[in-house]
Amino acid sequence: MKPTILAMDPGHPRQHGELTKKFNLVSPQGYNADAVVGLITSTPPLPSITEEFMKNLPNLGIIASATVGVSHIDLNSAWKRGIKVTNTPGVLQDDVA
Repeated sequence: MKPTILAMDPGHPRQHGELTKKFNLVSPQGYNADAVVGLITSTPPLPSITEEFMKNLPNLGIIASATVGVSHIDLNSAWKRGIKVTNTPGVLQDDVA
C-alpha cells in the first residue's frame, strides 16, 4: 500500500503524475487524517500549518513546502513532534533576474 500524502494544492500536473507513482495523493477535502504521513504545501493563501493542524494528523512525518520560505509553518510545533520540514531555497535566484 502506498503512503498517503495530503496535497494542499494540486501543483504541476507532471509533478502530480510522478508523485502518484509512489504515493496515494489526497486533497484537503475528505481524507483520512490517520493515514496521512506527509504533507505538500506552498505559500498562503493556503492554510497555515499550525500546531492545531498538525495535531489532527497524528502520523504526519514530513511537511514538504514548495516555497523558499517557511513562515506559513509552525516550525517549533513541527520539530517538537519530530516532523521533518523541507522547502526549496534558492529556486528563484536565476529566474528573478
